[in-house]
Amino acid sequence: MRLNRQSDIAIGILTACARAPGRTIRTAEAAERADASKDSAAQIILLLAREGFLTTTRGRQGGIALAVPAREILLGDVLRRIQPDLVQNACPENGGGSPLNQIVGAAEATFFAFLDRFSVADLASGRTGLPVGKPDCRLTEGPWASRAMDDATAMAP
Repeated sequence: MRLNRQSDIAIGILTACARAPGRTIRTAEAAERADASKDSAAQIILLLAREGFLTTTRGRQGGIALAVPAREILLGDVLRRIQPDLVQNACPENGGGSPLNQIVGAAEATFFAFLDRFSVADLASGRTGLPVGKPDCRLTEGPWASRAMDDATAMAP
């Protein structure tokens, strides 16, 4: 599971817009803030507008702005729409699939649930040390716990 450059640019553009509340920004400014070329940014802006994240205004006084408040744009939702191939197993048809696919699907669902705890507003705030807390990892519980602990102990120097 890897975020592609398009997703990174999309999040950068949304963050740039969130840092300019009440005004539109030009594509060139959004591209610079997202560390992207103007052409790449323009393509992603079209996609973000089509997905309902941005509004665009043409002309001399035109530009882009958030279509909804930054706090309502969840990071997981952006990634689901911009990089749909990131979600491979999270929703297997009829709950079927191999046991491994079910495990990977559960991991993907957890990944997106965690991302959905944060919005573009969190990124735009500029705060460092976001309250991510501890991961909700329960590997120390269940029938596999003793085996996992034994393996970890065996690998220790």
